[in-house]
Amino acid sequence: MYSPTARDTAHLSPSTILAACIAALTLTTACGGDGSSLSAPGARKSMSISFATMPVTPAAAGQRDASALPRLTVPSASIQAVTGSDTLVITRALLVLSRVELTQTAGTPCDDDDGNAGCSEIERHFVVVDLPVDATVQTALAGNIPAGTYTSLEARLRVPRSSDDAAATTFLATHPELTGANVRVEGTFRGAPFVYLGTVDTRFEIAFSPPIVVDSSGANVTVHVDLTTWFRDASGALLDPATASANGPNASRVAGNIVRSLRAVRDDERDGHDHGGDDGGHHGSDG
Repeated sequence: MYSPTARDTAHLSPSTILAACIAALTLTTACGGDGSSLSAPGARKSMSISFATMPVTPAAAGQRDASALPRLTVPSASIQAVTGSDTLVITRALLVLSRVELTQTAGTPCDDDDGNAGCSEIERHFVVVDLPVDATVQTALAGNIPAGTYTSLEARLRVPRSSDDAAATTFLATHPELTGANVRVEGTFRGAPFVYLGTVDTRFEIAFSPPIVVDSSGANVTVHVDLTTWFRDASGALLDPATASANGPNASRVAGNIVRSLRAVRDDERDGHDHGGDDGGHHGSDG
């Protein structure tokens, strides 16, 4: 039976590709899958990606690079970081992600072509994650992936530009506040309001330790984002967010802090705790 490939279908419309996929009864690269058979019962399982900014459990927190820094406090609708006489208050933080995938071999990057072996896509186009600034866990992405064992989450932090493609144009029409940026933080520093607009253009990977098994019951991964580490220098002192926007002297440092602040844990209960192992996941790293 003929199964369409990415090369064969490059010139076809989405509806034509879908019809071909259904006719072939095979999830192929042209359909955005990994070759798993649709005829196999329960071949694809539910998977969700949630986000939290609360501190992780003590066992996990002890392994964080920033564990020596002052720990965050979580008021009802903001996150505060205090060092000496400086106080940073974050009332809103947005991240723009694209090409979010789970991988079965850590350290082997997914490329931008469909059907990359061992990569299961959750989301391709731009999605804005409105990070919670309270003690809640918010689910931002959900999809179906093949059952199996996954070792890492890979995603892009990419600035949407209307000149790139239709998806970026549509995204910016809905989120004009993110024009020219893919990170937006609102709050106060030393009592004065600020808006930080960051351009953190990178691919990053968060390893799961132990690996996550997606079975008949599905799975949820919670990505912890330690916002209190974003605006800090090497000594742990707070940085003025005004110095970290595009072309600012601290732009690259804050961009690196953002990626390093990410860690992921198995969290099917969506309570922010690690339910997949004792070591509490792994930090994000540039890929």
